[in-house]
Amino acid sequence: MRQVLYHAILTSRGKQSLKKLLLPCVLLNGALAFCPCIAQQTPEASAVPPGAAAVGYTRRVIYLTPTTDDISYDDTLKNLYSGDWYDAVKPPSTYFMTHGILTLNLDGVLTTESRKSQPGALPLLAGSKGFYVEFAVKLSDNDNDHFPAVWVMPQEHNAAQSDHQTGDPPRYERWLELDVNEGGLGTNFSGTYRGAVIDWWGIYPHYERQVFNNIDRNPIDLTVEHVFGASYDPVGQRAAWWLDGVKMGSQSTASFPAVVNGYHYYLIMNAASRGARIPYQMQVRYLAAWTP
Repeated sequence: MRQVLYHAILTSRGKQSLKKLLLPCVLLNGALAFCPCIAQQTPEASAVPPGAAAVGYTRRVIYLTPTTDDISYDDTLKNLYSGDWYDAVKPPSTYFMTHGILTLNLDGVLTTESRKSQPGALPLLAGSKGFYVEFAVKLSDNDNDHFPAVWVMPQEHNAAQSDHQTGDPPRYERWLELDVNEGGLGTNFSGTYRGAVIDWWGIYPHYERQVFNNIDRNPIDLTVEHVFGASYDPVGQRAAWWLDGVKMGSQSTASFPAVVNGYHYYLIMNAASRGARIPYQMQVRYLAAWTP
């Protein structure tokens, strides 16, 4: 049993984060010892959520309750990286803990791949297998200017333009973006839920895209924690979105190029603005992923 627990911990968080996942249990010769303890896991960590179960994705490959210790500001192997490959590194002052929950200030961006578009301590998700991802998020306040997002992008969409299909012109790119939720109270989606899957193509900077939205017009109070989830099923050729365990809808991805299934996807969380740059905080209690 102890070996199984250690394996689960190492798989879900990476060896360098082992101590953070262990609970103090006994004192040995005056020193505090740590041991794996099931009580440390929350119900979300042990159960398969409805959005994952709906597509038969029961293998949990990521479950992280992030802290500031998880963040890398260079290419040091860690669970999270500050800033995306096309964006500036955000300084450590951008992130802090609030009652044990990782908090992002305005402009905070965290991803699960390095700035060189390489895997971090957390695994990338194979598009060929499909995946379901989930984020538990809340904001410090509701404002029309706030534009928080939790989403998924392919590692191959990078500075080397690896998201290229054989036979296309030089530097021509094709990729899939999965927006688990783009929140906030902006004028286009005022007080509502929005997920999307986007088919992108073209040569930088003249990209084109086709957006498949999934919008619910019922108001959402983002100062209350919500669990946002989305799945990508390459076999069924469908993306689906979930909010607090309830399915919000789905969209066909049959028109997307097959090359996107060969990509490897990473998770992103960011606290952006719609233009006025009104300060706020975005809390992320956990991020997780399941595969077949």
